[in-house]
Amino acid sequence: MVKKKNSAGKFKCPKNLSKNSCEILKHLDGQEINSLRYEGVVGVKGNKLIQGGKVIATINTNKKASELMSEAFYDEFGYLPGSKQYERAMKEEFG
Repeated sequence: MVKKKNSAGKFKCPKNLSKNSCEILKHLDGQEINSLRYEGVVGVKGNKLIQGGKVIATINTNKKASELMSEAFYDEFGYLPGSKQYERAMKEEFG
């Protein structure tokens, strides 16, 4: 389950990311996600992923932001990326 934590500050999006990717990262900032890709729970702080108190990855591409959002949706709702349920939820959330 995605858990909301208090974020330490406001996230400033890297210039190379699209507006949609920035919105994804702002939405996930301060949350914990049970990630299959990173084999456990990761915290999201800005565009950094934290596990065990260490930065394990930086979300610095639109593809990585999209993949992280896919994992968060799957973790929270059980939707498979690419499913009709997932696409409907993405449109509702981000337009």
